[in-house]
Amino acid sequence: MGQDARPHPLLDRAVKATTANGGEIITVNRAILEKVSRKENPQTVLGVFQQVFTPLDKINPRSSPAWVALEQVRDPGNLGTIIRTCDAAGAGGVILIDDCCDPYSVEAVRATMGSVFAVSVTKTTTDAFLTWRETWPGSVIGTRLDATHDYRAAPVEHPALILMGNEQAGLTDRLAAACDVNVKIPMRGRADSLNLAIATGIMVYAVTEGS
Repeated sequence: MGQDARPHPLLDRAVKATTANGGEIITVNRAILEKVSRKENPQTVLGVFQQVFTPLDKINPRSSPAWVALEQVRDPGNLGTIIRTCDAAGAGGVILIDDCCDPYSVEAVRATMGSVFAVSVTKTTTDAFLTWRETWPGSVIGTRLDATHDYRAAPVEHPALILMGNEQAGLTDRLAAACDVNVKIPMRGRADSLNLAIATGIMVYAVTEGS
């Protein structure tokens, strides 16, 4: 908390909640706030929280109509936006497969706009994911540019698990083969693909429509 932080009811509540739960309040000068936040004009109050990951075997698929699994996502801005979109659409959580970027990096957390506190995040390997996928009670839907099914026409049984591939390479053959169906979002203009976060948002809302 900055030395020049002004009194405010929300700040008072935050301080009381922090101390009541065993947290620590540290007052620092503006220079330290700038370094910690990596901003020249930082807010006067910052929070530091323990990173939380949900184990794969603790996920309850039926607690939400849709979940998202990302294979080797590289861009923290994309990841943070996807977490925010999952929160907005009511998706259950995000599963990170293999070597993904850090969901708790500064860039990713900023892109979540606070949804990092509302959406569960899981880290796993391809082998562990494929074993766990065998127990999934609903549809498993992959996205591929070479798919023949339109994303709006694919049969969906909730809960749906949406698999999205890497920004450059897309979904690998191994994970695509584990899907019940692979779909594509048609390109009607000159662009040959969509940004990963945008494509994921389209899929999440399409799958949760009417759920």
